[in-house]
Amino acid sequence: MSSAAQTLLTRYADEVAFVAEEAPAATLTEFVAQLGTVSTRLNDAGIDGVDSLDAAATYLADGDLSARVRKLLVNLPDMVDEYRDMV
Repeated sequence: MSSAAQTLLTRYADEVAFVAEEAPAATLTEFVAQLGTVSTRLNDAGIDGVDSLDAAATYLADGDLSARVRKLLVNLPDMVDEYRDMV
């Protein structure tokens, strides 16, 4: 796994796992799958910004680990905090 992928997982896997109700992703493939679940759950909860998660998942599935992806995920912790407050 590349250092960029490892950094991404280190930064966001626990947040994503909380909403997905799964163990934290150990691979980028697992992370992308969980991100799809998270997007759906956050959208169903009425939390704004899930389009950025869908875009990030698409880029990640294509192997894109650029700054664009990091920018799309920057608000993920805030979205998860909002979700935590609701559940």
